[in-house]
Amino acid sequence: MAERINGLLPFVIVLLGLVTTLSLAVGRLVSRERGRKSRLAAQSVGLAARLAGPQRNLRGAWLDVLAGDPEGGYVLTPRQQRQHARGFLYAAVRLRLHDLTRPLWYPLDWILSSGSRTNSLHAMAVGAHIIYIQWHDGLHTLLTEGWSWVGGCALAVGFGLRWLRKARGIELATPEAKE
Repeated sequence: MAERINGLLPFVIVLLGLVTTLSLAVGRLVSRERGRKSRLAAQSVGLAARLAGPQRNLRGAWLDVLAGDPEGGYVLTPRQQRQHARGFLYAAVRLRLHDLTRPLWYPLDWILSSGSRTNSLHAMAVGAHIIYIQWHDGLHTLLTEGWSWVGGCALAVGFGLRWLRKARGIELATPEAKE
């Protein structure tokens, strides 16, 4: 039995040497792959930075994310870089859409910033619903069946306006206590 093991020993040593050499070669390939930059990702980041707008200046920060942290062992493969670049493009489009739709919120912010204007909008929405029911189905339907729908509309609009005020970060000024 010992002779058999001694006969296999050179074969085992050669096999271990081959496995070690192969694992080092694969490691070098992986590290070379991880160290490479994807040109497509870099170009996509440039496009995303232009889409996001000149006031944001995000190109440098996004390229730093793609470079990773080689000293810390965090390096992205070219495929991961392309995936990150795709996310940056998506973010840039969302940022630009946010910039384009921001002026549309100004009138609603103005209404929500005052309690009386908010109450007026609330009353106008409910009043419009009352007028619609009376015009479409008549006064009898409004007085018999329509009030539940009007009440539901009033609750929905009231909760919606409160939610919008909270979501937009608008706080009403509290009246100061008179001494």
